[in-house]
Amino acid sequence: MPGEVLTGARAKFSINGLMLGYTTSIRLNEEFTQEPVKVLGQLEAIENVETAYNVSFTATGVRVRNKTLKSLGISPLAGSTPEALLANVLNHAEMTAIIEDKKTGTIIYQIERVKVATISLNIPAQGVATLDMTFTAIKLKDEGDAF
Repeated sequence: MPGEVLTGARAKFSINGLMLGYTTSIRLNEEFTQEPVKVLGQLEAIENVETAYNVSFTATGVRVRNKTLKSLGISPLAGSTPEALLANVLNHAEMTAIIEDKKTGTIIYQIERVKVATISLNIPAQGVATLDMTFTAIKLKDEGDAF
């Protein structure tokens, strides 16, 4: 059926209701970690057991002047002392990220209890400055789950 495929032009990405400048791509990871149970006397595992569940995502975007992740409340402030930095990081609130279909208004993914993990800036000699932002989260819901 036409119009059912999510495209970049239809996707809207926000964290705590804020659109992050000019986001150019999102890479979302949901990991179900399994460990093989191996016993003496045989080569193959007897079972793969679930040991962890992890959610992370990377957002890439164009760096926009005066719209920093710190000023938007996405990343903790540095602080003027090591103690202030520690307090800012420890007290920084968890967030909620949303990927929405702009055409229908449907929430495609809701990423809960999000925290920023890394921020990388790339400034090429002949190109646009970009940010790669990696986030961790506790839970990922899609339109098959109840929001």
